[in-house]
Amino acid sequence: MMCVFLFLRIIPAKIGLFKFLLEGHDGLALLTTVEKETGLVRLAVPRSRYTELIHLVDNLAHELNSKY
Repeated sequence: MMCVFLFLRIIPAKIGLFKFLLEGHDGLALLTTVEKETGLVRLAVPRSRYTELIHLVDNLAHELNSKY
């Protein structure tokens, strides 16, 4: 299985929430925290599910980048 890596920067306090939400989408992506202080995360996603991940990230963008 070939994976694509996607790097995102989100509010550091939202990393746990994002990981939890990804786990609800079985096998969609594996989240690794690269820099906790800046909120840089890396997502490893199977090529076959890349579009699905982009849609999820697009829908969550406001939540992951909002302090509230």
